[in-house]
Amino acid sequence: MLTDMMSRVDDRLVAGWYRTMSVQTARERRRLRTARRPFIDPKHEEKPTLSELDTTAHWVIQQSRFNAAALGGFAGLGGVASVPPEIAASIVAVLRLGQRLALVYGFDPDTDRGQMALWRALAAGYDVDLPDRGPVGIRVTDLPAIVAPRALAPRTVGGNLAAQIVRKSAWMIAGRVTRLLPVMSSGSGAIRSRKNMGEIGERMRLVFRQMAEVPISNRGLLEDALEISGRRE
Repeated sequence: MLTDMMSRVDDRLVAGWYRTMSVQTARERRRLRTARRPFIDPKHEEKPTLSELDTTAHWVIQQSRFNAAALGGFAGLGGVASVPPEIAASIVAVLRLGQRLALVYGFDPDTDRGQMALWRALAAGYDVDLPDRGPVGIRVTDLPAIVAPRALAPRTVGGNLAAQIVRKSAWMIAGRVTRLLPVMSSGSGAIRSRKNMGEIGERMRLVFRQMAEVPISNRGLLEDALEISGRRE
């Protein structure tokens, strides 16, 4: 009973953090409607063409590239001291971009189907492997392993993916010698951040586009999740 209770608390804590970082689905859909940008809207039976969805996705990525450039330029003023906050901020920015692209192509990140699609897109965006086995999700107990040396591995699929993303982001940001120099790295940091966000966004877009082109049923994705978790009977 105690173990079950701690597991539930663990799941709720991570879920709370995830919601805090995430875009609000209803608000994002309102934003797209206000901007008159085509997307797969559950309120409308008529669906836009893939070409129209691509146009909206490129617009969303362009906005994220602009924000990433501003973040990279500002963070570059602080030198090495601003590297950890920039890594965290860049990961959140990519997560939010992934969620926005998911909504454009008809995947609700608040559902199991949408979250599985988002994981696939994030793995492709950062060019890392999505683990094919292990408990689904991420837990508080995974957090130390996410930022620890590679010898320590998280036990969940989400934790494993998060660890790979953190390390890849750290290398992309701190792997440049000039990034560690205050002020001098501001300009190059803005350019590099803009480029990285554009490349990651495009790889995620292609994944969502492929899945939208060949729709996968809720049942199919749920079966995938059960296979990953090892709980399928």
